[in-house]
Parts: sequence; C-alpha cells; structure tokens
Amino acid sequence: MAKKYMVYAKGDIPENNIEIECFDTADMNHYAQACREQGYKEVTTSTDRESSEQKCRVCGCTWNNACEGGCYWVKDDLCSKCDKGEAMKMDTNTIERLEKAFDGFKKADFKKGSKVRCISVDEAQSRWGGNDPAAQYLEMGKVYILARDPEVHSFHTKLYLEEVPGKKFNSVQFEEVD
Repeated sequence: MAKKYMVYAKGDIPENNIEIECFDTADMNHYAQACREQGYKEVTTSTDRESSEQKCRVCGCTWNNACEGGCYWVKDDLCSKCDKGEAMKMDTNTIERLEKAFDGFKKADFKKGSKVRCISVDEAQSRWGGNDPAAQYLEMGKVYILARDPEVHSFHTKLYLEEVPGKKFNSVQFEEVD
C-alpha cells in the first residue's frame, strides 16, 4: 500500500480550485506553499494511504481490472504484462545453487520413484515454465518421491511429486537423494 501525497487549494472562484498529487512530503509542502503565495484562501495537505487493492506500478491494473488479455502478479506491485525480467532477477547465492542443482540433474537418471530433496522454494524459480509455487506446497530439506518420469522441455524440467498430487515443480529446486 503506497502513500498518497495531495494538496487541495480552494480560492474565491470554485472553477479555479485545484488538487495536486505529489511525489513525497517535500514536493507536497512546496506546492502547498506555492498555492498560498498565489492567493488561494484554503490550502490543505493530505498523506492518506491509497486503497489496499493490489495495483501495478507501471500500468495501474488491479485484480479486478486486469490488463487486456489477462495478467498475473509477478511482484506485489508488478503485473506479468509489465515485467521486463525483474521478477526473474536472482542474487549470486541463488544462481550458484541453481547451477549446482542443474549440474546434478544433467548427470542424474531420474525416473518415477526417484527420491529428491527440496533445496529451494524461490518464487522466481517456481514461476519459470509456469510451475506451481514451491513455497506454498514444499518444505526446504524435505525428501519427496517422483510420481512419474520428469517432463523435460528445452529450457526447464518439470517434476511431479507423490506427496503433492497434481502439482508441478521446477527441477532446479531439487537435488538427488541416494
């Protein structure tokens, strides 16, 4: 929820009344002073919080008023249509864990019944390839059993687990268990 900084100025002629949305407190105070200097009789400021409805910071879409063709939230204030890769940015530790996991999966011969350990519930990893959110269904360090053979795609592999029927997860979020 973002703060909304506003200046309301009323003069002798109602048609000249103004509302100014500002960037921050300093900006709001500057415009309020300017309105007073220009002779507005009643100048008020407000730092009310905006509606708690989730809103994209780029296009302004909301849950109830999505982008044309639909969109989904990649961050609390960013929809999928406006995302330019920001949701996929990861820190160095995450990248190193991904590389380690990928190396392990390249060498592994996974099949139905194989045991894997969850090593990441990272949201960006979960979203890659349209998988289900690992943080919602899995526990870090817990061992799971593959319900079927992995579904291999050109840039990612999906795993289906016996413990979470009907859900799919990104293979980089797991390591092989002997």
